Amino acid sequence: MVVESSHQYSLEIIKGKTNFPVRPVQDNRLTIGAGSCCGLQLAGSNMPILHTVIQIEQGKALIEAIAPQPKLLLNGIPIQTSPLSDGDSISIGPIEFVFRVARPQLSMSTPIARLSGSPLETSAHITPDKRDHSMTNETTLKNLSASELVDLMEQDFQLIQQYENRRNQGAAALLSHVHQMKEKQEEQQLQDQEVLSEQEQLELLADLEAMMEELTQFSEELQQRADQLTSREKQYESAAASLLETQEKLASQLDRTLDHVGSIEKDHNDDGESKRAIA
Repeated sequence: MVVESSHQYSLEIIKGKTNFPVRPVQDNRLTIGAGSCCGLQLAGSNMPILHTVIQIEQGKALIEAIAPQPKLLLNGIPIQTSPLSDGDSISIGPIEFVFRVARPQLSMSTPIARLSGSPLETSAHITPDKRDHSMTNETTLKNLSASELVDLMEQDFQLIQQYENRRNQGAAALLSHVHQMKEKQEEQQLQDQEVLSEQEQLELLADLEAMMEELTQFSEELQQRADQLTSREKQYESAAASLLETQEKLASQLDRTLDHVGSIEKDHNDDGESKRAIA
């Protein structure tokens, strides 16, 4: 008998012990790590609180490694962020998954984490296949000797220390991721400012070109006026030369007229003296 998953995106655990080998991507987001708040909890001494995030945006799946260790492998290749496709193999340490898209057909023998289940059901731990367990779930404290209790306490202290280390690693990874996001935002802001500066430069260049055109037109108008003034000066020079020539002609005619009048007066005086001498 088979049942149909109601989730479009899911992870199928193919290597690692878990009661729920198929994990749906709820609310378009799935967090993977050792933290109890992760949708998919992974066990391991070197596993940080938050290691990986799978995000669904506009129908596209994207996987991103928040912590650098252990390395996130996609189809055997180390990555930090990459898009996901149906059938992609994902490895985090000793745990391996397969990313599924659409509605995979699952048998009743393959349990799936229910959306309405408890945190233990939807966030069940996954342990590596060959993890060494010194104590079993059936062991009770009343059956332990003093040395076994001491060993158990030491193991608990080690687990606490490992948990603290993973929490510190997760916090450091989150802080590093926040810094990276902040740097990206600052770079984007700088790029936006550079784009605005380029636009302002283009506007300034357009203004300068308009001013140059106006100056060119003004220069042409000045040149036209200068040409007109030069032409008028030439006309004035020609008129002055003509007037001077006319004045010279008038002066010459006046001199000739005066000479003629003087000659007439002289002749008249000579005639008068001759008449008086005869008388």
